[in-house]
Amino acid sequence: MCITRHHIIRRSNLFHHDSTFAGSTDETASSLHAAKRRSTLDLICCSVIYCITQLPNVIYKILEVSSKPPYCSYNLTFAAGQGAQPIVNVILWSN
Repeated sequence: MCITRHHIIRRSNLFHHDSTFAGSTDETASSLHAAKRRSTLDLICCSVIYCITQLPNVIYKILEVSSKPPYCSYNLTFAAGQGAQPIVNVILWSN
């Protein structure tokens, strides 16, 4: 959704480039700049939220792989794995 909004705003800026900068007022140019800045901020925030919601799953998978042979460098018990899996799934689904 954020990427689509960002694309629509950038596309409208490209189509209105000549009229925006050739003979328009500063108010129109500044409002387009503010809309572009908001869409960029939305895109960055969505990327950060995606990374935050994916991080627990990445850590869980690393611990799961490191606890199995041939690595066996971490002892992830069966109970801990079964307890962590629902929490990780809820965090993943919240994205």
